[in-house]
Amino acid sequence: ARLTYASASIQELVRCVALTRICYGDWHWKLAEAYVNLAQGYLQLKGLSLQAKQHAEKAKEILANSIESPCHNKTDIFKCSLELFYTLGRALLSLQKFKDASENLIKAERLSKEMLQCGNIVKEEWIEIQSRIKLSFAQLYQGQKRSKEAFPFYQKALEYTEITKDEKSL
Repeated sequence: ARLTYASASIQELVRCVALTRICYGDWHWKLAEAYVNLAQGYLQLKGLSLQAKQHAEKAKEILANSIESPCHNKTDIFKCSLELFYTLGRALLSLQKFKDASENLIKAERLSKEMLQCGNIVKEEWIEIQSRIKLSFAQLYQGQKRSKEAFPFYQKALEYTEITKDEKSL
């Protein structure tokens, strides 16, 4: 049942990419966002890291060449970029490309801090993002058999997760 759910979900995400391309064109950030969502789907629902990496790289190419109106609010593009770097980092981590994974996770972390400082995301959202990034760094070090370096990241991820859980239970 889970496999059919995952396959149906991926099919819907592929449809979203196609519809987004029709509606917005080949070089709009919304198309990059659709590719990031598809990459996340492949990674989370099917565990297919290579497909996730390919779709995330396509999103990166689109974002690098996207044409935006000067009056567009950049927050959406920043959020898309943040998810892109995080997803690409996770996919590369699964493929055991630790250096590239680390570089993308660092970009995601840096961008999230800048977004918080500029008021593009609220503190609660930043904490949730940090939780995911710290856990990914822990898994990155663990994958390299560097448990001592992984431990503080696991601790920080747990700390952020507990903060998020406490806020949701209020």
